[in-house]
Amino acid sequence: MNAFCKCHQTVIRGRCRKQFGLSLVEVLVTLVVVALGLLGIAGLQVSALKLGLVAENRSNSVVYANNIIDRMRANIANAASYVTAFGSAAPTGSTQAEKDLADFKAQIASTLPEGDAEILVAQSSAADCEAPTVAKCWDVTVSLRWNEANVQGGKSGAAQSFLKISSRL
Repeated sequence: MNAFCKCHQTVIRGRCRKQFGLSLVEVLVTLVVVALGLLGIAGLQVSALKLGLVAENRSNSVVYANNIIDRMRANIANAASYVTAFGSAAPTGSTQAEKDLADFKAQIASTLPEGDAEILVAQSSAADCEAPTVAKCWDVTVSLRWNEANVQGGKSGAAQSFLKISSRL
C-alpha cells in the first residue's frame, strides 16, 4: 500500500501522508532571485538619480546662457561691456552690464558644480546684419563649463561639461 501513495504524498510510519510547505532549497533559491532583482532595481535608481542631476545641470546652463543673451539684447548699446573670460571674478561696478554679469556669474557659481563662464562679443558689419539694422550688430558667444565628476563616480579628467551658445544681437 505504501508504494501506491499519490503524488505530493510521503510515507511516514507506514502510512501515506500529504506534504505541506516548501523545502529549504526552494526558499533559498527564491531569496536569491528576489535579492538579485532588488539589487538591479537599486542600481537603476542610482543611475536615474545621476542622470537626473546631469539633465538639471544642462538645463540650468541653457537657461543661464539665454538669460545673459537676453540681458545683452536689452542693453545692446553696451554689448561690448559684457565680455568676460573663464576664471575672471564677477564685476562689482554699478553699470547695468556689470550688474548683469555679476548676477550671471553668481548664478553659475551657485548652481553648477565648479561652474564658470566666458562671453565673447564681436562687432559685425552692417552688411552682415539683417534688416531693420542699426549701425552695427554684435556676434555673441556664451560658453559655460562645469564639473560632473560627482555624477561620474569621482572620475577625473573627462568629467568636464561644456555648453556653447552663439547668437547675433
